[in-house]
Amino acid sequence: MADDSYSVHWIPVIVFIGVPLTFLTTFAIAVSLGHVEADFPYISDTGTKSPESCIFGQLLNLAALLIGLNIYVRYKQIEHHLSHHNNIKLQRANHVSLYIGLIAAFGMSMVGNFQETNVLVVHLIGAILAFGIGGVYGTIHVVISYKCHPHLTSLRICHLRAVLCAVIFITFIANAISKRYFHGNDPRKWYPKDGGFTYHVISTASEWIMASSLLVYFVTFYSEFRHLRMAPPRVVVVELSNSGLVGDTVDDVPILS
Repeated sequence: MADDSYSVHWIPVIVFIGVPLTFLTTFAIAVSLGHVEADFPYISDTGTKSPESCIFGQLLNLAALLIGLNIYVRYKQIEHHLSHHNNIKLQRANHVSLYIGLIAAFGMSMVGNFQETNVLVVHLIGAILAFGIGGVYGTIHVVISYKCHPHLTSLRICHLRAVLCAVIFITFIANAISKRYFHGNDPRKWYPKDGGFTYHVISTASEWIMASSLLVYFVTFYSEFRHLRMAPPRVVVVELSNSGLVGDTVDDVPILS
């Protein structure tokens, strides 16, 4: 084990704590400034106007980066485990899940950077990627988790991940049901007189539950990541001559290893 390696089990924990703190911070600012109503706003409603939109975008970008790192660590963990087991289907599923997971992480960044009041279509695409594709990623790793039981994952965690994925998909569908019933002027301030308020409450509650379930899903990797460490990337200096690379005399000097 390299002395300069570091633990990675903190990654899902930081995501689990940091993202809700982001939402609660922007919610508090948006409500205090009168940008949204305190009763049942959508998560994105709390990050549409400055200054809360600046915080919303910046912190979601950081969260997307950490989620992407979480996804990569999980990919390498499963890759190493499967190197000792000849299971081509699971190896392919693991490869596919890497790309799907990174797309979902990119979707979270889109949600933060493209506010619904500015570029709604791009914002919605980002939400679909973050939650819809994120749910697909979770489902793939539910299957992988069961297949890797009991070597990597306990049966209890497998069941928990399966339940969380079911909740994510159910709330993802429920989240989209209320938009058609709105007849007011500003959906960020949705009152009972604007129509479909019950559907609105169901929709916003579903969104908060969906986001929470996805975060809980990621934090379930904590126990498995405790056995993993990551070393810094290597940066090498390659000696050059006037005519290009020096042949056999080139020395690769690790700057960071």
